Amino acid sequence: MNKNTIMTVITRAVTDFGFRQVVLYDFENINNYIQETEKINTDLLETIKTTLISEIEQLPVPVEPKDREQIINTIYEKLNIK
Repeated sequence: MNKNTIMTVITRAVTDFGFRQVVLYDFENINNYIQETEKINTDLLETIKTTLISEIEQLPVPVEPKDREQIINTIYEKLNIK
């Protein structure tokens, strides 16, 4: 598993509303937004897709800076990547 890349995607989706839209509406093509050496394999994308999108959909707009770390850690835990 490319844990660091997934963690980066989660962090960026929580902190950057524009990137959050990419995760929500173009997740199948998320590798187009990731450097070649960090691409996530298709099987892993399918494994995390449902949980990640469900969590991202529930985020407030915007996510307040004071809440970001807790939200990010919650998503990590639900995906069992921390």
